[in-house]
Amino acid sequence: MKTDAANSKLQAYFERAAPFRIIVASFVLIFVPLTALLLVPNYYEWVPYLVVLEVVGLGVTHFFITLAVYLQRDTLRYFNSTAKNRLIYFVAPPLILFALALLPAINAEAKYPLFTLYLFRAVRLADFFHVGRQSYGMLQIWKRQAGDAIPRWHRSGENAFFVGMAFLQWRTSNQGGYFANQDPISTMLALGLLGLFLALAVGYLTAMGRGGGTSMLRPLMYLTMQAACAASAAYQTRLYLTALALHYVEYHMIMGPRCFYTPLDTRHRVDRANAFLRGHMIFFYALLLLVVVVFEARNHVTAPLTPTTSFFVHIFDGIFLLHYFIEAFLWRFRIPHYRETLLPLYMRPWAEIRREAKESPNPPAAGSRSALPALGVILIALLIAHTQGALASAGAYLTRTLGKPAYAQNQFEFGLSLARAGELGRAREHLQVSLEHEPNSPQTRMLLQEVDEHLRARGGSASPP
Repeated sequence: MKTDAANSKLQAYFERAAPFRIIVASFVLIFVPLTALLLVPNYYEWVPYLVVLEVVGLGVTHFFITLAVYLQRDTLRYFNSTAKNRLIYFVAPPLILFALALLPAINAEAKYPLFTLYLFRAVRLADFFHVGRQSYGMLQIWKRQAGDAIPRWHRSGENAFFVGMAFLQWRTSNQGGYFANQDPISTMLALGLLGLFLALAVGYLTAMGRGGGTSMLRPLMYLTMQAACAASAAYQTRLYLTALALHYVEYHMIMGPRCFYTPLDTRHRVDRANAFLRGHMIFFYALLLLVVVVFEARNHVTAPLTPTTSFFVHIFDGIFLLHYFIEAFLWRFRIPHYRETLLPLYMRPWAEIRREAKESPNPPAAGSRSALPALGVILIALLIAHTQGALASAGAYLTRTLGKPAYAQNQFEFGLSLARAGELGRAREHLQVSLEHEPNSPQTRMLLQEVDEHLRARGGSASPP
């Protein structure tokens, strides 16, 4: 027991059991149940709210938390060290935000439909590729303890697997959001990726028998979980929202040490601001969530907007593309700055890093007292909102603009899948519910009419639409 305790103190951040358990928990408790609720026909009206809670609470926050790297003096100094860095970290980000904000301001989707179609297809590919790169990188971390037991070809095979899954997901999204099993390219790619996954799994199991032992279990489990998530999005694009649960949770875990355990120099203003947030973690995340809520409200501004007003309302529309862009550089360990600052943070014994942080003049929040100011502000804001009727108005607004449309779309998807399977009676029930929540949906009316025509034909010979 003493040996195990001593070894745990020598473990680096990702070598401990807790990070991997959290990722497994996100798979079991978020991805699996939400995906099942989106695939198995049901009448639960609260399902869309759970998905929104996951996407907004974990997902949109993970886009904005990237900006926390700009709150560190040493990082800013590196960003400003060369003309190339200034272009990457200071010029490109606002250009991305301005370009994406300009699209709704000039009504680009209506005026330039072909341009916006290909633009957002390219962005979607960048999204799939970005998620795959993080999954590949995290897999290399889980393999570190395995040493040389894993075959050398695995690294190239894993890279090919995640790149291939990104293209398969992209192809599905471009084909109406459903896997086209009659498309030979999609079918061949899917079969090839399945074969590659099985070969990788066999490689891990073989390495386990050759001396790798239980150290093979983490990378094998992680590869299996990410393969299941990616495959669900390749099957139906709408499942991509739940498939991202692991990606979101991982990213918050990755950014944790970078936000709260990097050395600070409070002689500089930016590090003083960081030190305050570091001492009040709940306030930091409450502030992050507030930014996200304001961001999500941008599409629901009801007053007539001039192009200029629309531009400023949508100024952060490109936060996701900014995230993809900056993330392509933030973890390049071959760059001396990142190698010198991040390797000691992630590869040294975590107990040692935490001890140094506690002994520093600006320790991270450790107890409940540091949370009291943040909790007080949140409770006062909620009390004011309640007394002003704002909470009830917000609930009604969410139901009207988000809950009912999402629930109606979900019922339509159930009706469509059941109709394709020939279960016309059950399909009609779900389509009717969809139409009750979204009466002006032409796609639901057309499908319901088609189902009714087949039902009127009667008999077992009625073919599905």
